[in-house]
Amino acid sequence: MKFENAGEYRARMYGKRRKYVKVVISADPIRKKMIDCEVGIEGELPSEPEVATVHMESLMLKGIDVDKFFGDGLFDTHKLFAFLEKNAIKPAIKPRKNAVLEEGDCLRNREITAIRKGYKQWARKRQYGLWWNGTEGIFSAAKRKFGEQTRSTKIENAFNEIKRKFWAYDRMKAYGELHA
Repeated sequence: MKFENAGEYRARMYGKRRKYVKVVISADPIRKKMIDCEVGIEGELPSEPEVATVHMESLMLKGIDVDKFFGDGLFDTHKLFAFLEKNAIKPAIKPRKNAVLEEGDCLRNREITAIRKGYKQWARKRQYGLWWNGTEGIFSAAKRKFGEQTRSTKIENAFNEIKRKFWAYDRMKAYGELHA
């Protein structure tokens, strides 16, 4: 998300490039429902795997059972796989192409081995493509409805505005499904 809708021309001409506002959401890819939203300045917000771990921990503290975690190659971290294995959560995370097997038997090693045996079988078994529905679908729809720039000039207000945009989209979608 952008602080303003000025484009790259102004940044090139005047050398004033504002950092983007980074949004990390957790969503249920089957129901396409947003679960949690984290907003911060790019480079200052914790990484996506760290935010996902915090979101899953808060869900588990509320008594919600997390069966499976969907994510792209960005979520291929040792810490996240250790967290998933510890909490008996099935991963649908595509390991990086250059992923190296560690010593011992761990969840990440088993995923790397399974994907090396055949990507298509692995993707079909894990339902890997569903992560796209839960995150990218929500991002594109929220940006389409409300735009990708903010009107706020203060950072705190911009964060709140962006969170409201995503939650408002989620509420509008739920209302539409209920009354369709």
